[in-house]
Amino acid sequence: MGHILAELTKLGLSNIGYELITDIVTFKKNGPRKTAEPATTTAAEEIAEYIKEHPTFKIGDIVAFFKTMGRARGAAYEGVKALVKKKILVRLSPHNYQRADVKALAPPAPKAIGKKRRGQVAPYGISNKDLILKRIKGRAKFTTKELRDHFTNMRRNPVSISPIVDNLLKAKVITRIESGTYAWGKVKKKNVAKKTPVAVRKKRDDVAEASSLEGTANG
Repeated sequence: MGHILAELTKLGLSNIGYELITDIVTFKKNGPRKTAEPATTTAAEEIAEYIKEHPTFKIGDIVAFFKTMGRARGAAYEGVKALVKKKILVRLSPHNYQRADVKALAPPAPKAIGKKRRGQVAPYGISNKDLILKRIKGRAKFTTKELRDHFTNMRRNPVSISPIVDNLLKAKVITRIESGTYAWGKVKKKNVAKKTPVAVRKKRDDVAEASSLEGTANG
């Protein structure tokens, strides 16, 4: 301590004294650290009890369960891994597990494509193709415009009409009468007499008349 007192004297300090302090003040928060009591069961045994009421779970559920008991996070993973190895648990997907004695749950039913909006009809009970066939079957004449109007009234998207009509046409289910107009089944084409152009017909008439006059003159 001598050299410290000498330095303090150089700084102009006097009547310097010192004493040995043996009591150390502590705060309540800095009290003795509490340590967890040694576990009387293994991690696998605790998880085995947990899954009796939770046949399907996420690994995060086990971690949270272990935290309430003061167990380490790593123990949860080791316990699950041990039960999978013993074939007591089955891994369904990353971080998801299930008891091996539980039957696999049926997958959820597929949801209808697209979101249902206000005023939209619920998932259709009949396909667009069947709707068209029901509309045109046995008819001698129908148009694509009529089908589009029908789809609009049924609150369906008419974009699929043309592809369906083309496929029915290729399969010879329907026949094209003219652009945009069709008929059910095969339609016999009417034999229409070809019209002779006026100029050709007039020339033929002139030739015939000349021949007739020539014959009369010779006679």
